[in-house]
Amino acid sequence: MAILKDEDLELEILPLSYHDWEYCPETDFKVTMRWKGIPLLNEAALKRTGSYWEQGKECGLVASEQDSLTLIKDFEDCLNDKKVRLWEAWPDPDMTISIYPERYFPYLEDVDSEYISIIVSPDSYQFKDSDCYRGYSGVSFVMVIEVEVFKTFVSELKTEFDSIMEPFKSKRKKSNGAKNGK
Repeated sequence: MAILKDEDLELEILPLSYHDWEYCPETDFKVTMRWKGIPLLNEAALKRTGSYWEQGKECGLVASEQDSLTLIKDFEDCLNDKKVRLWEAWPDPDMTISIYPERYFPYLEDVDSEYISIIVSPDSYQFKDSDCYRGYSGVSFVMVIEVEVFKTFVSELKTEFDSIMEPFKSKRKKSNGAKNGK
């Protein structure tokens, strides 16, 4: 499992499923924040109606992306070009993850090349009885991570996402090869 750790604070991003709808692939994943292994969100406060929201059970948040998985790309690009990235789940804005390279804390002006700050901001629609998206009103989690630790996390996360997507990509390659007479 890809878990980003800063002493006792942990961020886990867990790939849940990949659907190859042909017209629009979709990747679902769960995000959980923990302190000393204890989830920071209360399960009773989270939305769990329907199969999509149930995926977050055990104090996690749920997000998905359609068309392509840009979360990993944003992480990698931020490491390479040192530009701030604001990733948003799509098409439903269930969550934003802000990535601030070379910052010990995102709002400080001083550059510190040894650190990267991450802010996970779920939309309040993730919470029980919320009936609409509200533009990220609610709770956010901030982590300040050493760049080398973040690089390892991104590599592990990419491997995990690739493992759930690979069977579909292989199947599509075989299908396309058969259609082309190969």
